[in-house]
Amino acid sequence: MIKAILFDLYGTLICLEGESPYEELLRSIQNVEERACVKRIISTQEYPDQTYLTLYFQQASRFDIAYCEERIEEECRVASLFPDVRIVLDALQKSKMKLGLISNVSSPYKSPFYRLELSQYFDEVFFSCELGMKKPDSAIYETMLARLDVLPAQVLMIGDSRRNDVEAPRSMGINALHLDRANNTRDSIPTLHGILEYLSQ
Repeated sequence: MIKAILFDLYGTLICLEGESPYEELLRSIQNVEERACVKRIISTQEYPDQTYLTLYFQQASRFDIAYCEERIEEECRVASLFPDVRIVLDALQKSKMKLGLISNVSSPYKSPFYRLELSQYFDEVFFSCELGMKKPDSAIYETMLARLDVLPAQVLMIGDSRRNDVEAPRSMGINALHLDRANNTRDSIPTLHGILEYLSQ
């Protein structure tokens, strides 16, 4: 019996338009080791702004940081919920289902979660930048299960990344559904309403 449902954030609950400014930043760094370090910092450390990165990475400092910050600020400002989000979260909350959020996210991208008032739905919220670890690391799932006091077989994970949100949890015995909002894959759900259908079976 499913007692808890875990959600990814971006691409699952919140919609962002276009390419992330961070992807442009990473492409601007030619050195493979530096690129890997910046990528790790972006997703697993808290930092005040993108200028922080320039203190440690020479090639990153040649990127237009001010422009990057403007892009990120605007992207977060216009971020919106997918139409099915509140309907499904309301239904799950009313059913007394435990809800958790696990997101590989950099510090600036936490703000839309709170601005869009999603925190009211969740019993536990894990942002990789706060925890220092990210999906698909099994430790982040293990920690969430312990916080919610549930067994792997009692949990359902929902997300748009097969590697992070489906394959990783399934390898631990957690149930998982892949969300494909473009509806291009046969073994996925196209909307969050698929969760309610899954639970009714």
